[in-house]
Amino acid sequence: MSESIFSTDALHKRFGGLHATDNVSLNIARSEFRAIIGPNGAGKSTLFNLVTGFLRPDSGRILFEGADITGKSPNRLFANGLSRTFQITSIFTNLSVLENVQVALLSHHRKLFHFLQRADAQFLEPTHELLAQVGLGGSALRPASMLSHGDRKKLELAVALANRPKLLFLDEPTAGMASNERIEAIRMVRRIAGERDLTVVFTEHDMQVVFEVADRISVLHQGRIIADGPPDEIRASKDVQRVYLGETI
Repeated sequence: MSESIFSTDALHKRFGGLHATDNVSLNIARSEFRAIIGPNGAGKSTLFNLVTGFLRPDSGRILFEGADITGKSPNRLFANGLSRTFQITSIFTNLSVLENVQVALLSHHRKLFHFLQRADAQFLEPTHELLAQVGLGGSALRPASMLSHGDRKKLELAVALANRPKLLFLDEPTAGMASNERIEAIRMVRRIAGERDLTVVFTEHDMQVVFEVADRISVLHQGRIIADGPPDEIRASKDVQRVYLGETI
């Protein structure tokens, strides 16, 4: 059995009378490419906010490389090697593509105060390497505000990779992309993960994307995990088929 890098134990979060996550226990293996799927309102965003420090659970534990990180801030988690992208891109549109990645690298190296001091000379080589890796090598000097939606997603990925994370959470990495862009985008992420020995957990609505790349799939419904297993097992699950009634899985 592969070594675990991340796990949750009976994670629970309630908003009023709604159990957004209900006794969620996950175990993510090192170097795994894990998909978390579920219909709208299943609890995926809440789960991601809990495990990346944007929400604190009512009960349960979160472990990263054996250490209890429950309630740790997003900044602390980022510094410890856990990165995240968002369903709605969160780049600095007032900066260039190059500068967005420079800021992330400066933050990683705890030199963010140097950004105003000849920022154009800071970490140029690793910045260009990251941009080339995500397919933005020719767009370094473009304003981030001028990027297409798909390229903004690529830039956000480069920013997330800047601190050389061990674990990366991707919230709807292909959201807003045309159907022909989605598979290409997720294959790129899978390739980068392999090159960097990176563990990836992602949420996704497009089932073609999920079954194309996931090593294992966890299915959330009404805050609970109703199925967890390899793609073929999930595709054949009657419980999953019932949840996704009318959709192709």
